[in-house]
Amino acid sequence: MKFPIYKKELRKFIPLSLIFFCISYNHSLMRGIKDMLILMDGEASTLYYLKLFCVTPTLLIFAIIYSSLSTKFERQGRFNIIISYFAIFFSIFFILFSIVRFISIFIKFFFYLDNVGIDNGPFTYTKGSQIQKFDGWDSKYRWAHREISSIYGEDRIIKCTGNVGDLIIGNTNGFHKGSKVAKGERTLLSIYYGVHPTEWRSTFGGKMRKEHYESLPKHKKALADFLVRSEA
Repeated sequence: MKFPIYKKELRKFIPLSLIFFCISYNHSLMRGIKDMLILMDGEASTLYYLKLFCVTPTLLIFAIIYSSLSTKFERQGRFNIIISYFAIFFSIFFILFSIVRFISIFIKFFFYLDNVGIDNGPFTYTKGSQIQKFDGWDSKYRWAHREISSIYGEDRIIKCTGNVGDLIIGNTNGFHKGSKVAKGERTLLSIYYGVHPTEWRSTFGGKMRKEHYESLPKHKKALADFLVRSEA
């Protein structure tokens, strides 16, 4: 069965095809990241409120606007207005997404397997640093404690102590680190969830010197199984 597209229909077929592509592309992207972006700063119940009080009213408003356009414009005029709206909307979306594409968005989950106090090297996080950035913050990969303290203040550097089994969830777009262990030990399980692949890491899990692996207690060697043991 043939489905011919005549030359006179191209001025409608091409824009409609672009609209379909943009809607499908946008939906496939947002379906995967919308929940994570909301849950980073809210609770699961927020999703239901957004659907009820944002999505539904928006659909109704759009239907009312389209009904109003139907009484003021002919079909060709309505078509041009809708095409222009989606073209502007998706152009803005693509620009914003292109900017966000180069920002590593991922969350880290830390499960403490030991009691971690101030001296056991707790996870530390600079409060608000995931939003408030200073000029040149991305000029180097790591910043010294004194540098972060002088910019944000020591009172905003939070030390997350905890007990065995405690879970810490961190938005690691902010400045964070694991403090040095002064005494005892700190064992934890870390899980990463990312929107984009960690392109700077060619080998997942990194490397570990063979002698360091051999020096581990027997009950801890299993934790290093995913690392690449290196002779050098």
